[in-house]
Amino acid sequence: MLLRQLAKRFTASASKVTPTGVQSSTLSTTPNTAPVTFSSPTDVSSRPPHRTHPLYPTRDPVWTRDVIVPRVDPIVWSTADQRTRLSPKEVAAYEERGYHIAHGVFSPKEVDELLAEARSIANAQRSSNHPRVVTEPSSGEVRSLFAVHDDFPSLVHDERVAAVARDIVGSTHEYVHQSRINFQSPIVGSGFFWHSDWETWAQEDGMPEMRAVSAVVALTDNTTLNGALLVIPGSHKHFVGTVGETPLCAWETSLKHRLTFGAPSAQTITSFVLEKGMGVTPLECKAGSVIFFDCNLLHGSANNLTPYARSNVYFAYSCAENALAADPFGGAALRRPEYLATRKYKE
Repeated sequence: MLLRQLAKRFTASASKVTPTGVQSSTLSTTPNTAPVTFSSPTDVSSRPPHRTHPLYPTRDPVWTRDVIVPRVDPIVWSTADQRTRLSPKEVAAYEERGYHIAHGVFSPKEVDELLAEARSIANAQRSSNHPRVVTEPSSGEVRSLFAVHDDFPSLVHDERVAAVARDIVGSTHEYVHQSRINFQSPIVGSGFFWHSDWETWAQEDGMPEMRAVSAVVALTDNTTLNGALLVIPGSHKHFVGTVGETPLCAWETSLKHRLTFGAPSAQTITSFVLEKGMGVTPLECKAGSVIFFDCNLLHGSANNLTPYARSNVYFAYSCAENALAADPFGGAALRRPEYLATRKYKE
């Protein structure tokens, strides 16, 4: 029923194809230096066979610049009487900025135990050939380890984390769409370019709506020096349709090397940060804190050039009402494996 309702919603929107923001010059094959276009939410590429989300188009191979549309999905999906953790002030701040930091959630003893477990899991998987283990391109150090929610069952369901996620996704049927441990190793830890998680989750996984939130449990202090998450506050209110066609098996390289698709252009980042005045905020926090950020918030991180490690556990919560479609919006050929996009989820 849900998917049928979504299909009707998408079909109705897609029938209004009037690409006011995607001018003919945008779709030309010649270089385009015009400013980033902020379009209406009904702007959709009308050039089959390229496939994409009808409300939020992206990765059209003929585009020469990003296409930006206002978000039409809610940011916080719950009603006031459903919420058990977030105060009205915190909800308003999350809707405006796209993130919330809960400080001092876990005790030093809990953090020590979680960090020891994370390191143990990484060490056990270090020599594994499983693709869920992503290493640094230069040093071979473990950079990310995916599908770790079964390794941290108590943490996934800890009400100090899960209840906040429920307040945001507006459902008691939450599940973990993706989980991972991220290590920013001392000196050699490489950063990650600006991106929206949901852009990939829709195009390559088939997530219908922007109804998801990432919870980042800080296992070490997160500082600007050691590669703390950088965000563009307010960017979650717009969807950035990016340039560049998705290659097959894109995940085999996109998680290790700089993105060449699915990432906003330098022009878009400059427009958001400077011209729109959104700025850049480092999400600094002490170990034991939890960062919650919207699935469409533009974020990235810088290299860690210090001797101070940065380690975090990520859980991306969605809900049964937002279950993945049978095929990604970019087409069945782009479908990512289970360790990156949970389909056999447990509530």
